[in-house]
Amino acid sequence: MVCIDCKFYVPFRTGNDKGECRRYPPDNNNEFPVVKDKDWCGEFDIATMHGHKSAVKELKIGRASCRKE
Repeated sequence: MVCIDCKFYVPFRTGNDKGECRRYPPDNNNEFPVVKDKDWCGEFDIATMHGHKSAVKELKIGRASCRKE
């Protein structure tokens, strides 16, 4: 799971592959950490808003393929 699929990731509007991680409040300079959309961390949470539905789709497919019949 990568940042672009995380609900805490807010992409920059410049069209590059970077954005802000808003998992925690901003630092003392009122800035959030800048991350790349393909970065990852242990705080990942599936994005269900902002149009990021690919992670939810992947998880549903993964669960379906793991079922025992």
